[in-house]
Amino acid sequence: MTEKKAKEVNTLAKKKDKSNEFLIGATVFLLMVILVYKLFLSTMLVNMDIYHQALRLYDRGEHIKAGKLFGKLGSYKDAEERYQTSYMEGIDQLVRIGETAEARKHLRRLLKEIQSKGENTTKVQEYRKALEKKAFHLYMDDDETDLEKVRYLYRDMDGDGSLECCEIRPDGRKYMYTCKDGKVYSLNDCNESCYLVSWIYEKHNLFSVMSLNSEGMYIESFYTVNGTELENLAEKIIAPTNYGYSDIAAFLTAMRNVECGQEYKISDDLIAYEEYYKEGEMCSEEEYASYIIKITENERGIEGAKAEIPGWEVENGNGEMTFYGKGAYYGGYSTAGDFIQYCLDYYEDDHDYEYDYWW
Repeated sequence: MTEKKAKEVNTLAKKKDKSNEFLIGATVFLLMVILVYKLFLSTMLVNMDIYHQALRLYDRGEHIKAGKLFGKLGSYKDAEERYQTSYMEGIDQLVRIGETAEARKHLRRLLKEIQSKGENTTKVQEYRKALEKKAFHLYMDDDETDLEKVRYLYRDMDGDGSLECCEIRPDGRKYMYTCKDGKVYSLNDCNESCYLVSWIYEKHNLFSVMSLNSEGMYIESFYTVNGTELENLAEKIIAPTNYGYSDIAAFLTAMRNVECGQEYKISDDLIAYEEYYKEGEMCSEEEYASYIIKITENERGIEGAKAEIPGWEVENGNGEMTFYGKGAYYGGYSTAGDFIQYCLDYYEDDHDYEYDYWW
C-alpha cells in the first residue's frame, strides 16, 4: 500500500471513530434526558396534577377527599400543611352532618399516624393537641347535656405528651378524660346521689373529689393521672354513727366548709369511725394530714374553670375563655339548700330514724 492510500485509510478510520463516539454520546445524552424526565419532570408534572386536583376538591368543600390526595404528595409544596387542614375541616364537616363514627375513625387514624412517625417538633405537638381536643369533644358529644355550656380544661398531667381533659358542667360536676393512642378514656364518674366538690390543683398533677351522700358518709380522695386510670394517692373516710333528724344540718354545714376549701369537720359524737390512707396503706390522721400538705404544698385547689389558670388551657363549647363554673354538684339538686331539704325530708319520712341505720 502506498503512503497516500495509507493516509486515506487512517483518515477514514478516524472519521468512523468520531462518528461512533458521537452516536454513543448522543445515545447517552438521550437516555439521560429520558431518565431525568421520568425521575424528575414526570414526577413533578404528576404531583402538580394531583395538587391541583386536591385544590379543586378542597374548593368544592370535599375536604376529606382533598386530604387523601394531599397525603400522597409528601413534602411537595405545602401539601403536608394542607393535608392536616383538609382533614381537620373534613372532620368538622362529618360532625355537622351527624357522621360522628366516621369522624372518630379519621381522628384515631391521624393520631396513630403521628405516633408511628415519632416526630416531636413544636408543630407536631400543636397538631396532635388540636386532634386530641376534637377527640375529647366527639367522645362527649353523645351526652344530652347542652355542650355550649360545658367548659374544658386541658393539660398533660402525666407528662407523656398527650392531653388530659377535665370537663366541667354548669351544675359543678367534673369529669376527667385522657387520650392515649388515638382513643379517649373516661377516668372517673360522678355519684348522682352525692353532694360533690371537686378540686383541680394548678401547680400539681392532682385531681381531688370530696363527697357526702344522703346517709352521711363522707369520702375525700386525691388522685393523679397514671396512663388510662386515676391513681388514688390518698383517701379519708368518715362514717356517721346513728343520728337523728336534727343532726343532718351538721353534715351539710361541714360539707359547705369543704366547698370553701376548709377541712371537713363534725363533732365526735356523730362519727362512728374514721379511716385514713396514703398510697394504698392505712395510716394515722396525722400521717394523712402531713401527706396531703406534701402533695398539695397547702395550695387551695381550683373549683371551676376560671378564664386563666396557670398550666391549664381553658375553653368553653364555643372556644371562649370566660367561664366560672359552680364549685360543687348538689346530688342532682340545684343548690346545697335543696340537697339539705332532701336529706331532711328523707329522715322526716322515716319514722325509725332513731334506729341505728348503719349497724
